[in-house]
Amino acid sequence: MALIPIKKTAVKLIGESRTQVEAEAAAWIVKRGDDGWTPEDGAKLSAWLEASASHCVAFARLDSAWQEAARLKALNAGAPKGAVPTPGHLVPVAARAQSVDSTVLTAHSDVPARAQSTLSPRRPIFLRAIAAGVLLAAMGSGTWLLLPRGSAYQTEVGGLEAVPMGDGSAVTLNTDSRIRVNLTETERLVELERGEAFFDVAADPSRPFVVAAGGERVVAIGTQFSVRRGEQGLRVVVIEGRVRLESEAGGGPSIAPAELGAGDTAHSGEEGVLVQQKPMAEVSAALSWRKGFLVFHETPLAEAVREFNRYNVQHVVVEGESIGNLLIDGNFRATNVQAFIRLVEQGFPVSVERIDDRIVVRAKQQLRSNN
Repeated sequence: MALIPIKKTAVKLIGESRTQVEAEAAAWIVKRGDDGWTPEDGAKLSAWLEASASHCVAFARLDSAWQEAARLKALNAGAPKGAVPTPGHLVPVAARAQSVDSTVLTAHSDVPARAQSTLSPRRPIFLRAIAAGVLLAAMGSGTWLLLPRGSAYQTEVGGLEAVPMGDGSAVTLNTDSRIRVNLTETERLVELERGEAFFDVAADPSRPFVVAAGGERVVAIGTQFSVRRGEQGLRVVVIEGRVRLESEAGGGPSIAPAELGAGDTAHSGEEGVLVQQKPMAEVSAALSWRKGFLVFHETPLAEAVREFNRYNVQHVVVEGESIGNLLIDGNFRATNVQAFIRLVEQGFPVSVERIDDRIVVRAKQQLRSNN
């Protein structure tokens, strides 16, 4: 079975390593705060930015993180010039904030607009220390200055995105999904804000891997599993290792912790948690979206349509309970709703009508009675 091309919705750094590019970007941010910053330095920075879109993206991302950190974090009042303060000697930045004149850097015309950034030719010393801290956080080695709630990644409708993590783990985001990642020395936290994600977790007993979603937590050490957050609650599917499903402190109604192993599927909703042991073939079918396909086996048409609607802007509407209960089997490309509808129309006594952004499926006799 051929894989569909992964739809890239997040900027990737290629050629030079991401760590190298981010280190260079952070070095420019630190140097930009020096008292000795000159127009020649500004020209060199512009040349570095124009050399690669990845340079511009890394600089813009770290500069944004730097400014956010300056607003929300704390810093040592007596830190030496260019030094990174220790956690034990921090004071609120707000107490020492200063106004800074800014100039706007216009990136080269072939650099994405999102990579344009607001630059300041001179920064106070305390912001230079923040820049160094942002570098440490970005490289995964600094924990005293981590941005609130971490870095965000998301996909659009129909998108599929691979997100490598600094600890060796990997995340695959399904359609219309969003996560935030925050790695510390004691915990690897991923907040699933919406949608679905598959996690291939690198073993690290000293740092549990936690997925937080809707007031609940899925805790793992080294395993492979998926978490889906939807209107009907949370679904967890495990294909390797073990995970624990539990309530998040202060996250809402408490649930009894549930231990899940390979082949287990857990549904958590208002009525509690239901854990089912399923054959691995069925579990794999539930995760076929990672290859861009939806697999149905004796699935009611209404349920299959709900799945397709997650991946396509043009939604299918099934009118009539009898039509919705028709059972279907097969493998379908998730983003090719037109092919799916053609097969439904050929295989069942239904008629299809396209109305604006909807595809309405009705029983043939119902359609004739309305004419």
